[in-house]
Amino acid sequence: MNLQRTRSVILAVFLLCLAGMNASAQLVLDNFTAGPYSKYLLTAQTIDKHLAPLAAASPLGADRYTVLTLGSNAHKQLTRLDVGNGICIVDTGFGAYTGLAIYYGFTASGDAPLGLNLSAYSQFQLTFAGVSAAYPLSTTITVWLSNGSVVSQELAIPPSVDPETIAYPFSGFQSSNFSDINYIGIVIEGGGLSPSYGLTLFQAAP
Repeated sequence: MNLQRTRSVILAVFLLCLAGMNASAQLVLDNFTAGPYSKYLLTAQTIDKHLAPLAAASPLGADRYTVLTLGSNAHKQLTRLDVGNGICIVDTGFGAYTGLAIYYGFTASGDAPLGLNLSAYSQFQLTFAGVSAAYPLSTTITVWLSNGSVVSQELAIPPSVDPETIAYPFSGFQSSNFSDINYIGIVIEGGGLSPSYGLTLFQAAP
């Protein structure tokens, strides 16, 4: 093996190791593979609440609690929530308004504080496979801390046919000390009439 090829091999190995280190640095909180659930709503001003089991030893506890709200529905079109196979899809019927909330730290028996320590990380990330909407979606991540504080951060997600990852820096919350988290909530709403989107990943990153 000549010197040039040796250098190429060493560089390739280094890049592979670096990619592995970067991937392992993320903490996957929910990738929507566990707890499959599908629901259709038709009647205006309807709310669907559902608890679905997460994977064993999930950092977000035993269950994912979803709350799908269908507002006005002038044309009586179906709205669908479909969770599973690595994606959480909201497909709003024509002319309707919807909102989705996802909570962690709750079970059928009641509150189940997470005791989650994210002090080694500096941001949350939401990855969308795409957003089809007339206007940007409003997304809010809320964190309930063990000291009684409740902090949140709201960001707009623009319509896009391509995947996009949105970062929520801990410094953008009213407190960046996330060493003992009881509950986490994600609220996605707005977008005008008939918004549809697919959320594929919720994670913490350095």
